Amino acid sequence: MVFSSIIFLCFFLPIVLAVYHLLFLPITLGSRRKQWYRLANSFLFLSSLLFYFWGEQFLVWIVITSTLIDYACGLLISGGGPHKNPPQLIPDTPRTRRQKAALIASIVSNLAFLGVFKYFNFGIDTLAALLESFGLAHSPFDQVIRITLPLGISFY
Repeated sequence: MVFSSIIFLCFFLPIVLAVYHLLFLPITLGSRRKQWYRLANSFLFLSSLLFYFWGEQFLVWIVITSTLIDYACGLLISGGGPHKNPPQLIPDTPRTRRQKAALIASIVSNLAFLGVFKYFNFGIDTLAALLESFGLAHSPFDQVIRITLPLGISFY
């Protein structure tokens, strides 16, 4: 499904928006804000995964893995955990080793996803062409698996 398809514009988007706003209505009316925020945002998250899965099938695991890594790193950077409120980070104060390591892990994991899925085929083709220019017509890279480029990988 793409953004300009009839299925998306006439069915998926209106249904998701209607359900999201129905879930958000109790927040507007002042009832249990935290619970309804979580429910509305969880619905939006699952709808987004469904939209991505519709177009990319099993490659949705790349998005899920990247999201979990970045979420865990974000918790480490903020100093919070899943069951406690993170303390407010004060600007221009030194960060701990753990915070710096979490930031580096997040950046490296996202660049690794980008590098593997976007540039792997290009690298293999370049090495095969280079070996062919040296007279090696049958390079070991001829039998290497091709990696499918996931939708939206550049936005990671």
